[in-house]
Parts: sequence; C-alpha cells; structure tokens
Amino acid sequence: MDLRQSSIGDRIRQLRQERLPAMTQRELAERAGVSVDTISKLEQGVKQTALIGTLHKIASALDVDVSLLLARPARIDAGEADDGGGIVPIRDALTAHVLEGEPGSLDDLRESAGFAWRAYWQSRYGPLGALLPELIVQARIAGDPVILSDVYGVTASILVALGHPDLAYLAMERALRAAEESGDQLRRAAVAGWLSWLLMHQTGRGAEEAQRLAIREADAIEPKMRDATPQHAAVWGGLLVSAAVAASRAEQVDEADELMQLARVAAVRLGDDPTAVRMDYHRPFGMPIVLQPSVDIAASTDRPALALDLARTMPADAAMPTATRARFLADVAYAQMALGKDAEAVETLLKIEREAPTFLRYQPYPRSIVRELLERERRAITPRLRGLATRLGIDDAA
Repeated sequence: MDLRQSSIGDRIRQLRQERLPAMTQRELAERAGVSVDTISKLEQGVKQTALIGTLHKIASALDVDVSLLLARPARIDAGEADDGGGIVPIRDALTAHVLEGEPGSLDDLRESAGFAWRAYWQSRYGPLGALLPELIVQARIAGDPVILSDVYGVTASILVALGHPDLAYLAMERALRAAEESGDQLRRAAVAGWLSWLLMHQTGRGAEEAQRLAIREADAIEPKMRDATPQHAAVWGGLLVSAAVAASRAEQVDEADELMQLARVAAVRLGDDPTAVRMDYHRPFGMPIVLQPSVDIAASTDRPALALDLARTMPADAAMPTATRARFLADVAYAQMALGKDAEAVETLLKIEREAPTFLRYQPYPRSIVRELLERERRAITPRLRGLATRLGIDDAA
C-alpha cells in the first residue's frame, strides 16, 4: 500500500501491523492512551481523522511522526478541474446540521487549531486538509468562541487558497461572529482583517468593500503609538496592510502608498530588529510583513522597477512564514518578467518550487507567471522553464 494515497485509518492499520511483533488495536490503544473504539473507528473509516492531540499520541505509540498519519496525495482537490475532491469533507463539516461525536477537550482543540494555522503558513495543505473536517465538527460541538474563530478562520484561509471563495466567505463570517462573541476587540479586528483579504477574491466591488472594512476596523482600534502594546500595534498595522493592498487593487495608488507608510510606523513600534515577525491571532506582522505587500503593491500598479528596488531591501534572514515568503518571491518574479528579465524570473520561480512546492502547485498567481513566460518564449523555451511547467502540469509545456 502507498501510504501517501491511503486514509488515516489505513495508515494506522498498516503501521500497526508492520511492527515486529504486530500490534493489536487494543495494544495500540493502551500504549497511546486512547480508547480502542477510537482506533477501531479510524481503521474502519467510520472516523476519517481525529484531533491533533489524539493523532500525536497514536503516532508516538507507533514510533512515527504525526505527519506520516496526516499524509495525503499531492493535491487535496482536483485543482483547476475541481469536482469537489478533498473539499467535500470540509464543506460537509461546515454545513452539517447534525453534529456527531464526543467533544474533545478545549486544550486538544487549541492544540489542533494551532497546528492547523502552522500548517497553513507553511503551505502544508495536505495535512491541513486531512485535519480540518474533524476539527471543524469538534470545535462546533465545543462552542468555545475563541477556538471557533481560529478554526473557522484557518478554514476560510485554506478555502481561498484552493479557489473556493464563496465557501470561504461562509467560514469567515462565522469566524467574525465567534470573534465578536469572545469579547476580545483585537481578535475581532484581526479576523476582520482576514475578511478584508477574502473580499479581494470576490468579483465586482470586492476590493473597494475590502478597503472600507479594513479602514473602518483600523480606525476603531487606532492606538496611541507611544502607549500601544506590541500586540495592539501589530493588529492595527495588519489592518492597514489589508487596506493598502485593497486600495491598490481598486487602482488607488496614492492611497495605497499612504496606508503602507502608516503600517511602517506600526512596524517600527515593534522594535529595532528589521527581521523580526510577530504572530498575533495567527496573523504575522513586522517590518518584513510591511515590505512584502509594498513589493506586491508596486508590482500590481505597474511599477516593476520600484518593486525590485523594494525587494532588495528585504533582509535575507527575515522571519517570514513560508507562505508569505513564497508570495514575496512570486511578486519578484512578476516584476522581473515585466522588465524583460525572463531568465531571472524563471530562477525566482524555481526558488519558490524549492522552498514552497505546495504553494506553487496550488496558487494561480505564480502559475500564471509560468504561463506568460511560456507564451513569450514559445519559440525557444529554456529547459528549466519547460521542466517547471511540466512539473506543474501546465499544458503549454509540450
């Protein structure tokens, strides 16, 4: 059996039986400190997954890393020809009217939500897709507003990455409602920033609505910078970044630049380390997180030379999440292509492939750059570009 192509239950059964001597379900349950019923239901496919704390215990009992249990095929949906694929269990968990199962402990749910967000920022979509259905159901059963806002938020984020903005909007609205119920103003503001980002993926007036939302929330929590806590400054700065990117998509270039200058003020409040990045409410902020969208805005507003100038100021050791760095490199590749530096653009895309291969496979933006390079170099496609396009399954590679 290929572990990559099997269910979590199949993998547990295979790993259990491969031990010398083979381990029974009861022995595995006792060693892991979980119920035999849990092992049995996972192996039978009655349960498709479990909370990360339970999976950690099972993996430890089997002497393997938890990632081996969460392994999935290279894609969790069918990509551009999507027929639902791995999205269906996530959709069902979001929309189910009857919730079955025993509620997990709040500590286990918090651990699982944290794992889910780390997987998202590391562009580990396979493990995230495997974990989310059960996590959504368990979080809904528990009803804790903080956990719900985190779980719905990461669900919405991965759904956007997989090209399902309408379902993502449902999840993000629930995340915002839960954040409001938590009574934490900064949490609510941070989730509103995520909703602003999501709105930019909607058709019609999405960018303008996203800009208005982010500015309204930023105004509501605007701190006195002299007295602002780092957390407060980071959430406020993140909202300004969201508003700036939305303004650039609405072709309000001057407004976008002014908002980014304010975001830079918030980043300066965090300290003198130009490489440092905070993670508040699972959203990063710091000087590198200001530089990355600054490059994005310059590239998207037909200022590729400025984009590359700004990119050169990014510290080599900036502590950006994998997904953020991959997006930064995609903007660099776009700017290089816009200036006719096609060979450099290809090398930048190959760097993304080395550092964040899943990001490159799923995200339409870098894939569109590959297609444009193919079209421009149709008469003499370089082997490195041809190889990249072939690995991404882009038709023009032939």
